[in-house]
Amino acid sequence: MNLTHDQDRRRQRAPLIRPGRRHTRHRLDHLDRAFGRSTVPRTVYGYISLEGDDESAIERVHDLLTAHAQAEGLALKEIIVDRDTPPGRIIRAGLTVLLDTLLRTEGCGVLIAGPDQLSSIPAVRRTIQRQIENLGATVLVMPDTRTVERLPLLKPA
Repeated sequence: MNLTHDQDRRRQRAPLIRPGRRHTRHRLDHLDRAFGRSTVPRTVYGYISLEGDDESAIERVHDLLTAHAQAEGLALKEIIVDRDTPPGRIIRAGLTVLLDTLLRTEGCGVLIAGPDQLSSIPAVRRTIQRQIENLGATVLVMPDTRTVERLPLLKPA
């Protein structure tokens, strides 16, 4: 895969925080200062994608995202929800709104409850993550969350 210099720099600047690893804001800030960069955005947008339209599941994940953002000192601007979304679908109404918002907002992130919130299919998940990162945003995955309805969260490598 050939990456342009800008894409390669964006990938280095915005790594995926994998679930299960305990990253405190202090540790991340320390690493940022050590490398002279900011990898954790302070402004984030939440994203929820479910195969069904269970409002209680949506509210539960919404509350988790809100509590996590508040605990980490992140400014959660909005939570965008895709209901009735098959895991193989890449083009989604809510995701399109999210990508459009990221296009207009510099230096922000996308907060998700688990990697399966993007898709339970790894190839689709990577594609969506690349779309987000190509717009200069960072994907932040909440650690140790077991709320995703599709599949258990992936274990860190």
